[in-house]
Amino acid sequence: MSQHPIRIGVCYYPEHWPEERWDSDARMMAELGLDCARIAEFAWSKMEPREGHFDFGWLERAVETLGRHGIDVILGTPTATPPRWLTSAYPDVLQRDRRGAVRGAGSRRHYCASSERYREFGRRIVEEMGRRFGRDSRVIGWQIDNEFGAHDTVRCFCDACDAGFRNWLRTRYESLDALNDTWGTVFWSGTFTNWDQVETPKFMPADPQPGHSLDYRRFTSDAWRDFQGEQVQILRALSPGRWITHNDMGWFGELDYYRLAGDLDFISWDNYVTETTPQHVASSHDLMRGLKRKPFWVMEQQMGKINWWRYNPAFAPGEIRSRTWQDIARGADGVVYFRWRQVSFGSEQYHSAILRNDATPSRGYEEIRALIAEVRAVEDRLAGTTTEALAAILHSYDDRWALELDPQTRDLEGFKALQESYFAAHRALWERNVTADIVASDASLDGYRLVLAPQMVIATAAMAERLTAWVEGGGLLILGPRAGSKTPENTTGGVLPPGPLTALCGATVEEYDAPPPSEPFAVTFADGAAVPARTWRDVLGARGAEVLALYSGGTFDGLPAVTVHRVGTGIVVLCGTYGGHDLWSAILDRVAAEIAPASSAPANVEVVRRTGNGKTVEFVINHNRETVAYEGRTLAPLGVVVR
Repeated sequence: MSQHPIRIGVCYYPEHWPEERWDSDARMMAELGLDCARIAEFAWSKMEPREGHFDFGWLERAVETLGRHGIDVILGTPTATPPRWLTSAYPDVLQRDRRGAVRGAGSRRHYCASSERYREFGRRIVEEMGRRFGRDSRVIGWQIDNEFGAHDTVRCFCDACDAGFRNWLRTRYESLDALNDTWGTVFWSGTFTNWDQVETPKFMPADPQPGHSLDYRRFTSDAWRDFQGEQVQILRALSPGRWITHNDMGWFGELDYYRLAGDLDFISWDNYVTETTPQHVASSHDLMRGLKRKPFWVMEQQMGKINWWRYNPAFAPGEIRSRTWQDIARGADGVVYFRWRQVSFGSEQYHSAILRNDATPSRGYEEIRALIAEVRAVEDRLAGTTTEALAAILHSYDDRWALELDPQTRDLEGFKALQESYFAAHRALWERNVTADIVASDASLDGYRLVLAPQMVIATAAMAERLTAWVEGGGLLILGPRAGSKTPENTTGGVLPPGPLTALCGATVEEYDAPPPSEPFAVTFADGAAVPARTWRDVLGARGAEVLALYSGGTFDGLPAVTVHRVGTGIVVLCGTYGGHDLWSAILDRVAAEIAPASSAPANVEVVRRTGNGKTVEFVINHNRETVAYEGRTLAPLGVVVR
C-alpha cells in the first residue's frame, strides 16, 4: 500500500478489456508513476450475472494484477447501473417522471432511491463485495455508487416515492393540521383531509404550493442520503480501516451535499472543465472543500476532450499540469484521471484518456509523467496541510431551491440564479486572490474575517443570533439581494425582508421589483462611481444603517441600494441588487480593502496557499495562454510555480 500523502491515480475498467491485457496496463500505470486505480463502479452485471449468482473471480484477479504492480485499488459499489435481469424482473424499481412515464432501463441512474426492493438488491451486492474485498490489503477505499443525480435522476414520482414522502412529512409535521397550516393549503382550496391525499408534486396545470415543492426537494435529497448511508453502514462493518467517499458533481444543485457529506470520510468530486473558467473550477473546489472543511479528492479529472459538451476542444499543452496543480492547491489530496484507455464502444467513445484507442500513449501521457515527478518532489511539504481561507461564502441548497421555485423573474431561474449570486461573489474574491471556503449557512464562522452571503433567501431567528454574535466580535458580513425574504417553510412570514435579519442589517426592504432589461439602472456610490446593475431591486429603508450607494436610473432613481451597519466592532452590508462581480468588487473596495485588497498578480494568475503543521506552500498558477510576469518571475503559458 502506497504511503504517498498526495495520491495520483486513474479510473480503470478491466471488464472492458481482454484479461491478458490487464498486466500490461498495470505495468504501464506503475511506470507512469500512478499509485491507485478506481474500478468496478459500473460492473454489477459482471459481479452478479444472474439473480443471486455471484462471480467475483474476475474482479479478484484484476485487484491482484493491479496490486502486484503496486497499484492500490478504490472499489466502487455498482448500484448506479442495475443489471438488465433486475429491471426486467422487477420493473417497479425504475423511476417515473412527473407525468407518470417510466424511465427506461439500459443506461445508468434509472432506479428509484425510495424503492425498498432496489435497496435490498443494493445492500446485497455491497455486502457480497464487502465480504470478499473489505479486508484486502490492496483496497484502500470505497466510492459509494456514482454521481448521484446525474442525468436528471434525483427526483422520482413513483408510488414508493409517494409513500416515502408521506412518511417523511409525518415525521416532520406530526399532524395533518400542522402540514396544512405550514404549507398554506387553504390557498386554491388545496387543504388535505387525509394523509393518502398527499403525493409528490406531480404534473399540474399550475405550480404546486411552494412549501410542498420545497419539502419534496428536501425529501428526495434525504432519500439519497439514506440510500448512501445503508451502503456506508455495511462497509464500515465489513471493511474497517478503509475510507469511504462519493463522487459529487461540483455545483450540482438538486442534492444537499452538506447533508450527504456527513456519513463520508471525505468528499470527492468529478472535475470536468470544458465550458467553465478557471475561476468556476476554483469555486467548485472551494465548495467541495467547504462541505466538510477539510481536504478532498478529485475522483475524475478530465484530461482532454470529452464527448458531452456542446463543444469538446482538446486541452492545450500544459493544461493537464495546470489543472492538476489547481486541484492540489485548492485542497485535493488525491487526483484520479478519467480514464486509462479510450473505450471503443458504448457512449463514451470520444472521451479522452491517457491511452488512445489502440493502447498507445496520448499526448497527455508524458505530461502526466512529468507532473507526477513534480508532485513527488514536494508532497512531503503538503502532508497534513489544507487550503488557507480567510473568507467564507455562505451557501444553502434550501436557498437555491426556494429561489428556483419562486424566482419572480425568468432571469433568476435555475443555474442563472446561481451564476448571478454565488459565482459573482466568488469571482470578486478570486480576482483578489482571496481564498474562501464555501460553507453551509449554519457553519461555524470561527477563523474567518470576511463572510459573503450572496443569496441568503431563507433566514431564521437562530441564524440572526449567530451572525450577530460573529459580527459583534469584529466580523464583516456582506449580504446580497432578497436576504431574509423567506422562512424555512418557503413563505414570507408576514414581515418585511430581511425578516429576522432586520436588526442586524439596520434596514428593511421597503419595495422591490424585477425590471426588464429595457429599463437599465446602476448603483452609484458617494464618490460618483457607478456600477451597472440588473435583474432585481430591493429598495432599502435605513433603520440605523447608513446608505452606502443609491440607485441611479429607472423607477427607483435616487433611492437606497446598499446600506452599511456597524454592530459591535463589526460591519454588516446589505446590497439590494445584482451587479455581478463588479458590484461585489466595488463594495469590497469600500468596506473590506484591508481584508481583501486588490491583487498585485496579473489577471488570471491564481495564488493559493496550503498551510498546516507549521508549513506553508504557495502555488502560483498562470491560467493565461501567454507569458506573464509576476514578482520578478516569468510565468510561461499555463505555467505553475510551487514554492
